[in-house]
Amino acid sequence: MKRFINKFKKGPALSRAEGFTIIELIVVIAIIAVLAGIVLVNVQGYVKKAQNAKVLADLESYVKALELAYAQNGSYPSSGNAEVCLGQYQSGACWNGTVAVLNSLNSALSPFLPGPPGNENKVCNSFGNCFNGYKYLNDSLYSKIIRITYLLAGTDQSCGVGSGSDWYGATYCTYMKSY
Repeated sequence: MKRFINKFKKGPALSRAEGFTIIELIVVIAIIAVLAGIVLVNVQGYVKKAQNAKVLADLESYVKALELAYAQNGSYPSSGNAEVCLGQYQSGACWNGTVAVLNSLNSALSPFLPGPPGNENKVCNSFGNCFNGYKYLNDSLYSKIIRITYLLAGTDQSCGVGSGSDWYGATYCTYMKSY
């Protein structure tokens, strides 16, 4: 009888198979958190690369459309010697609302584009200023150039057919051609 009472005073004996210790659970949770952090960082890098690839593909579509318009009409579409948005935007403006859409430009390019390229790409710099789309300038009065300005996510990105420079956590790109 003493043996039976002593067994319950100390508490029932638990075998190792009945559960995990708190330390084991904390270690497993920490390992999962580290792995999740590594995966998240890698996925974000691929998302930026995919967004930048789409921006460059859209830029190439615009450049080809501009060249086709030039070949057919003997001149590049006018921008009124001011920067205007290339393409259509839900908000009616691009570059954080600072540049307006010129419908005559879009009408001049539409026969040469299979469909409207995506223009709502949004790139934010390290100050939190976000800009979207492509700015177009046809300076037909002075320097006789066309210029397309666009942003890529991240620094030190390849601007494709344009040239670029770092711009507060983003890459500021410019495609320019004299005529």
